[in-house]
Amino acid sequence: MSEKFNVIIAAQGVAYKGLTEDARKIAKERGILATNVQAANSIPVAEYCLGVALLESKDYTLSQHQYGEQRAYINREVNYADAGTYGKTIGVVTATAQIARDFMEMLKPFDFNVIAWSRHLTDEEAAQYGAKKVDLDTVFRESDIVSIHTPGIPQTANMIGEHELGLMKDGALLLNSARGIVIDHKALEKELVSGRICAVLDTVWPGKSDLYHATQCTLIPLLDPAVSVAPALKAAKEA
Repeated sequence: MSEKFNVIIAAQGVAYKGLTEDARKIAKERGILATNVQAANSIPVAEYCLGVALLESKDYTLSQHQYGEQRAYINREVNYADAGTYGKTIGVVTATAQIARDFMEMLKPFDFNVIAWSRHLTDEEAAQYGAKKVDLDTVFRESDIVSIHTPGIPQTANMIGEHELGLMKDGALLLNSARGIVIDHKALEKELVSGRICAVLDTVWPGKSDLYHATQCTLIPLLDPAVSVAPALKAAKEA
Protein backbone atom coordinates (compact mmCIF):
# COMPACT_ATOMS: atom_id res chain seq x y z
CA MET A 1 0.00 0.00 0.00
CA SER A 2 1.46 3.36 -1.01
CA GLU A 3 1.64 6.09 1.58
CA LYS A 4 0.35 9.60 0.96
CA PHE A 5 2.67 12.46 1.83
CA ASN A 6 1.94 16.13 2.33
CA VAL A 7 4.56 18.06 0.37
CA ILE A 8 5.58 21.69 0.90
CA ILE A 9 8.07 23.74 -1.10
CA ALA A 10 9.51 26.13 1.49
CA ALA A 11 12.05 28.71 0.33
CA GLN A 12 14.14 31.03 2.47
CA GLY A 13 13.43 34.71 2.01
CA VAL A 14 11.53 35.59 -1.17
CA ALA A 15 13.05 32.76 -3.22
CA TYR A 16 9.55 31.41 -3.98
CA LYS A 17 9.33 34.15 -6.61
CA GLY A 18 12.20 32.41 -8.38
CA LEU A 19 10.04 29.41 -9.27
CA THR A 20 9.15 29.30 -12.94
CA GLU A 21 5.53 29.53 -14.05
CA ASP A 22 5.67 25.85 -15.08
CA ALA A 23 6.95 24.86 -11.64
CA ARG A 24 4.17 26.80 -9.94
CA LYS A 25 1.58 25.24 -12.23
CA ILE A 26 2.84 21.70 -11.53
CA ALA A 27 2.92 22.37 -7.79
CA LYS A 28 -0.66 23.62 -7.87
CA GLU A 29 -1.89 20.65 -9.95
CA ARG A 30 -0.32 18.19 -7.52
CA GLY A 31 -1.59 19.97 -4.43
CA ILE A 32 1.89 21.05 -3.33
CA LEU A 33 1.98 24.15 -1.17
CA ALA A 34 4.71 26.63 -2.13
CA THR A 35 5.64 29.21 0.47
CA ASN A 36 8.50 31.29 1.82
CA VAL A 37 9.68 32.85 5.08
CA GLN A 38 9.94 36.41 3.86
CA ALA A 39 9.49 37.94 7.31
CA ALA A 40 12.53 36.06 8.59
CA ASN A 41 14.63 38.23 6.30
CA SER A 42 12.74 41.50 6.00
CA ILE A 43 11.90 42.29 9.62
CA PRO A 44 15.39 41.80 11.15
CA VAL A 45 17.05 43.78 8.35
CA ALA A 46 14.48 46.59 8.65
CA GLU A 47 15.15 46.69 12.40
CA TYR A 48 18.85 46.93 11.66
CA CYS A 49 18.22 49.86 9.29
CA LEU A 50 16.13 51.60 11.93
CA GLY A 51 18.89 51.16 14.51
CA VAL A 52 21.50 52.61 12.16
CA ALA A 53 19.23 55.54 11.25
CA LEU A 54 18.62 56.43 14.89
CA LEU A 55 22.27 56.14 15.91
CA GLU A 56 23.77 57.86 12.90
CA SER A 57 21.26 60.72 13.00
CA LYS A 58 23.00 61.48 16.31
CA ASP A 59 26.47 61.28 14.68
CA TYR A 60 27.27 58.11 16.63
CA THR A 61 30.16 56.80 14.51
CA LEU A 62 31.88 60.13 13.90
CA SER A 63 31.64 61.18 17.54
CA GLN A 64 33.00 57.78 18.61
CA HIS A 65 36.03 58.20 16.34
CA GLN A 66 36.59 61.75 17.53
CA TYR A 67 36.35 60.77 21.18
CA GLY A 68 38.75 57.87 20.61
CA GLU A 69 41.30 60.18 18.99
CA GLN A 70 41.04 63.11 21.42
CA ARG A 71 40.27 61.19 24.63
CA ALA A 72 39.03 64.40 26.14
CA TYR A 73 35.73 66.20 26.74
CA ILE A 74 33.77 66.91 23.58
CA ASN A 75 31.10 69.59 23.59
CA ARG A 76 28.33 67.97 21.56
CA GLU A 77 26.39 71.24 21.49
CA VAL A 78 29.24 72.70 19.44
CA ASN A 79 30.67 69.74 17.52
CA TYR A 80 27.36 68.05 16.69
CA ALA A 81 24.85 70.84 16.97
CA ASP A 82 22.35 69.33 14.54
CA ALA A 83 22.46 65.79 15.95
CA GLY A 84 19.06 64.17 16.37
CA THR A 85 16.13 62.92 14.35
CA TYR A 86 14.01 66.07 14.26
CA GLY A 87 13.89 67.56 10.79
CA LYS A 88 16.22 64.95 9.30
CA THR A 89 15.23 63.42 5.95
CA ILE A 90 15.53 59.74 5.15
CA GLY A 91 15.40 58.73 1.51
CA VAL A 92 14.40 55.19 0.61
CA VAL A 93 15.59 53.72 -2.70
CA THR A 94 13.45 50.92 -4.19
CA ALA A 95 10.72 51.60 -1.67
CA THR A 96 8.47 48.81 -2.96
CA ALA A 97 10.86 46.13 -1.66
CA GLN A 98 9.55 44.32 1.41
CA ILE A 99 12.43 45.40 3.65
CA ALA A 100 11.90 49.00 2.57
CA ARG A 101 8.19 48.77 3.40
CA ASP A 102 8.93 47.35 6.85
CA PHE A 103 11.61 50.01 7.42
CA MET A 104 9.26 52.87 6.51
CA GLU A 105 6.59 51.41 8.79
CA MET A 106 9.09 51.35 11.65
CA LEU A 107 10.05 54.99 11.00
CA LYS A 108 6.51 56.27 11.59
CA PRO A 109 6.82 56.98 15.35
CA PHE A 110 9.90 59.15 14.85
CA ASP A 111 10.45 62.72 13.68
CA PHE A 112 12.04 61.90 10.33
CA ASN A 113 10.82 63.24 7.01
CA VAL A 114 10.66 60.24 4.67
CA ILE A 115 10.93 60.48 0.90
CA ALA A 116 10.87 57.44 -1.36
CA TRP A 117 11.56 56.30 -4.89
CA SER A 118 10.81 53.11 -6.80
CA ARG A 119 9.96 52.55 -10.45
CA HIS A 120 6.43 51.39 -9.69
CA LEU A 121 5.74 53.34 -6.49
CA THR A 122 2.53 55.40 -6.47
CA ASP A 123 1.83 58.55 -4.49
CA GLU A 124 -0.90 56.71 -2.58
CA GLU A 125 1.34 53.80 -1.65
CA ALA A 126 4.11 56.11 -0.47
CA ALA A 127 1.63 58.05 1.69
CA GLN A 128 0.43 54.78 3.21
CA TYR A 129 3.92 54.32 4.65
CA GLY A 130 4.25 57.92 5.77
CA ALA A 131 6.49 58.89 2.86
CA LYS A 132 6.42 61.25 -0.09
CA LYS A 133 7.13 59.91 -3.57
CA VAL A 134 9.98 61.71 -5.37
CA ASP A 135 12.39 60.96 -8.20
CA LEU A 136 15.73 59.24 -7.61
CA ASP A 137 17.83 62.39 -7.92
CA THR A 138 15.70 64.12 -5.29
CA VAL A 139 16.24 61.23 -2.87
CA PHE A 140 20.01 61.68 -3.12
CA ARG A 141 19.91 65.48 -3.19
CA GLU A 142 17.62 66.07 -0.19
CA SER A 143 18.28 63.16 2.17
CA ASP A 144 20.43 63.18 5.27
CA ILE A 145 20.33 59.38 5.17
CA VAL A 146 19.87 57.40 1.95
CA SER A 147 18.80 53.78 2.54
CA ILE A 148 19.28 51.35 -0.37
CA HIS A 149 16.92 48.37 -0.80
CA THR A 150 17.52 47.49 -4.45
CA PRO A 151 17.80 43.81 -5.44
CA GLY A 152 21.17 42.69 -6.77
CA ILE A 153 20.40 41.62 -10.32
CA PRO A 154 22.21 42.33 -13.63
CA GLN A 155 19.75 45.12 -14.49
CA THR A 156 20.63 47.05 -11.31
CA ALA A 157 24.42 46.65 -11.42
CA ASN A 158 26.12 50.01 -10.65
CA MET A 159 22.72 51.71 -10.59
CA ILE A 160 24.06 54.04 -7.90
CA GLY A 161 27.10 55.75 -9.36
CA GLU A 162 29.13 58.93 -9.46
CA HIS A 163 26.13 61.07 -10.45
CA GLU A 164 23.87 59.92 -7.61
CA LEU A 165 26.60 59.97 -4.96
CA GLY A 166 27.70 63.41 -6.11
CA LEU A 167 24.21 64.75 -5.40
CA MET A 168 24.40 63.83 -1.72
CA LYS A 169 24.76 66.54 0.90
CA ASP A 170 28.13 66.99 2.56
CA GLY A 171 28.08 64.77 5.64
CA ALA A 172 25.08 62.71 4.48
CA LEU A 173 25.01 58.98 5.17
CA LEU A 174 24.59 56.14 2.67
CA LEU A 175 23.09 53.01 4.24
CA ASN A 176 23.28 49.92 2.07
CA SER A 177 21.59 46.80 3.44
CA ALA A 178 21.11 45.50 -0.11
CA ARG A 179 23.74 43.93 -2.35
CA GLY A 180 27.00 45.68 -3.13
CA ILE A 181 26.52 45.16 -6.87
CA VAL A 182 23.99 48.01 -7.04
CA ILE A 183 26.65 50.61 -6.16
CA ASP A 184 29.66 51.63 -8.24
CA HIS A 185 32.42 50.68 -5.78
CA LYS A 186 35.05 53.00 -7.25
CA ALA A 187 32.73 56.01 -7.14
CA LEU A 188 31.72 55.24 -3.56
CA GLU A 189 35.27 54.65 -2.41
CA LYS A 190 36.31 57.99 -3.90
CA GLU A 191 33.58 59.85 -2.01
CA LEU A 192 34.25 58.08 1.29
CA VAL A 193 38.02 58.43 1.22
CA SER A 194 37.57 62.15 0.53
CA GLY A 195 35.50 62.37 3.72
CA ARG A 196 32.65 64.21 2.03
CA ILE A 197 29.95 61.64 2.85
CA CYS A 198 29.62 58.72 5.26
CA ALA A 199 28.41 55.15 4.79
CA VAL A 200 27.31 52.09 6.69
CA LEU A 201 27.60 49.07 4.43
CA ASP A 202 26.02 45.79 5.47
CA THR A 203 27.35 43.90 2.51
CA VAL A 204 30.26 41.93 1.13
CA TRP A 205 33.24 44.09 0.18
CA PRO A 206 36.43 43.17 -1.71
CA GLY A 207 39.31 41.95 0.45
CA LYS A 208 41.56 44.88 -0.39
CA SER A 209 40.00 48.28 0.14
CA ASP A 210 40.90 51.62 1.71
CA LEU A 211 37.44 51.60 3.27
CA TYR A 212 38.50 49.24 6.04
CA HIS A 213 40.42 52.17 7.51
CA ALA A 214 38.21 55.06 6.40
CA THR A 215 36.77 56.99 9.34
CA GLN A 216 33.73 57.90 7.26
CA CYS A 217 32.78 54.27 6.60
CA THR A 218 31.49 51.41 8.74
CA LEU A 219 31.77 47.99 7.11
CA ILE A 220 29.62 45.20 8.54
CA PRO A 221 29.67 41.58 7.29
CA LEU A 222 26.49 40.64 5.47
CA LEU A 223 24.02 39.89 8.24
CA ASP A 224 22.52 36.42 8.33
CA PRO A 225 18.82 37.09 8.86
CA ALA A 226 18.20 33.44 9.66
CA VAL A 227 19.46 34.04 13.21
CA SER A 228 16.25 35.91 13.97
CA VAL A 229 13.25 33.78 13.11
CA ALA A 230 10.94 34.89 15.91
CA PRO A 231 9.22 37.64 13.84
CA ALA A 232 8.48 35.13 11.08
CA LEU A 233 7.03 32.63 13.52
CA LYS A 234 4.90 35.36 15.08
CA ALA A 235 3.65 36.47 11.66
CA ALA A 236 2.81 32.87 10.73
CA LYS A 237 0.79 32.37 13.91
CA GLU A 238 -1.18 35.57 13.34
CA ALA A 239 -1.95 34.73 9.69
